Amino acid sequence: MDGWERTGGGRAAVGGPKRGAPRIMGRMADKTRSADRPASVTVGGRDVRFRTIAFLVLGILAVWFIAVNTASVSIRLWIPTVTLPLWLVLLVTLLVGAALGGLLARRRTKG
Repeated sequence: MDGWERTGGGRAAVGGPKRGAPRIMGRMADKTRSADRPASVTVGGRDVRFRTIAFLVLGILAVWFIAVNTASVSIRLWIPTVTLPLWLVLLVTLLVGAALGGLLARRRTKG
């Protein structure tokens, strides 16, 4: 037998599992192979996905780009022409793009 012996109606250990046999807890806790997991890096004791780091870097760059562009611009909205600060136009564009991206990502994961 493989380190277990049938006794009565249950199982009783005879010497435990064989030497070199994989631990049961290790197998149960690690159900996914490393190829199935998203790529990540450990930062401050926590696993952080590369996708999260990329979003943070792009977000910081977007905020910096908006903060640097403070001049006023004229924008033609079909018929009226309005003059707004460029940072406001960029911020609205960023928020609309993020909302549309979130809706499309959410729709893709549901369907």
